[in-house]
Amino acid sequence: MRALSAVVSVALSVLTATALAEEAKPPAEERIRVANQHPFDVAACDEGKITLGGAPDRNRFAIALVLVQPRVLECLTPDEARGPGELTEVRVVARIDDKGASFSASGDNLEPAGAACIAEVLGKAIAIEPLAAGIAPVELAGELVHDKNVHAALELGINAASDWVAAARKAVGGACSCYGAFAAKRPPVLTADVKLVGGKSEVVFRPKTATAESDALAQCLTPILSAVPIPPSDREFRFPLNVVHLHSHDLAAATDLGPELAFQQGDLGRLRLFALAELALVDRTRAGQAFDQAVAAYNKAPKVAAFGGLVDKCDALVAADKTWLGAAEALLAHETRMAGETTALAAKDASWKGAAEAIANAHAATKKEVATATQTLAGDEGNCKKLK
Repeated sequence: MRALSAVVSVALSVLTATALAEEAKPPAEERIRVANQHPFDVAACDEGKITLGGAPDRNRFAIALVLVQPRVLECLTPDEARGPGELTEVRVVARIDDKGASFSASGDNLEPAGAACIAEVLGKAIAIEPLAAGIAPVELAGELVHDKNVHAALELGINAASDWVAAARKAVGGACSCYGAFAAKRPPVLTADVKLVGGKSEVVFRPKTATAESDALAQCLTPILSAVPIPPSDREFRFPLNVVHLHSHDLAAATDLGPELAFQQGDLGRLRLFALAELALVDRTRAGQAFDQAVAAYNKAPKVAAFGGLVDKCDALVAADKTWLGAAEALLAHETRMAGETTALAAKDASWKGAAEAIANAHAATKKEVATATQTLAGDEGNCKKLK
């Protein structure tokens, strides 16, 4: 298995949208920075469950953690979930017994609210088969990292307007009922004009010429954002709020976003495809082991009645090969597009060189994996034909 990490996260930090908030009194020339306008990965709303069948397996658990990462990272977005450090390195433990799995999270920069949220999310997102009665409990450990320079990280105390935006961004993360039409596609950027004055807020989304789904999303978010409490202040604030969306499940090129956010969107999809390819490889390895065991048992005591099971195991192995190859090919196609995009950006701007090199290295490794999977499938198909 290749390392389960985002290969480019060190090359570029997330572009965080900012705005200028103007106060009505005193003079309009005085402006303040309005922070906390971080993108929202809509994949955090995914309610699907990843089921890890069979014996507890460390590799499959590590892959599952990558696949549920959007949901977990949303737990670490609020200011109260993290300590003052830039990095929050989380150690996750799944304890499996005859009743199933329970989860816990710990870390030096992890606050209790963040740990509780992660444990709750993992309990809903990952299912691990219970152990048989009488077997001692098993623990599987994994790691997750939140980097406030890369991932959405709300920060309180900058100014009253920024505190309101932090609460609004948190409210967007909790408004999954509004995103039903976007289970697998990324919503466009929505812009609202915000006015905060006298303990009241006005949130008006600008008219869009996009789809009916995005208009419905803006309508759904309006009362939610309008209900966000306003931090105490004797000032009036007016500013544009950009609700920027990303989506780990959407592989389409983000042509409506700037280069940095478009790259981040592409890398979210790449990481998910990478995890799916690694999961398919683990499952193929399991199928290979099951076939080898069936062959050994048959050679030890050949029986006509057992031969059919041997053929079934071989067919299952070929099916696992095809799944692995398909997943690797999907990853390769995505990385091929990203390699072209980052190479073009690096030709114009040297600051993109690191990202281009990282994607090129990932692309080369995936190309080798596709070749290996293709060769493995051909070999296994040939061996299975000999059994028929």
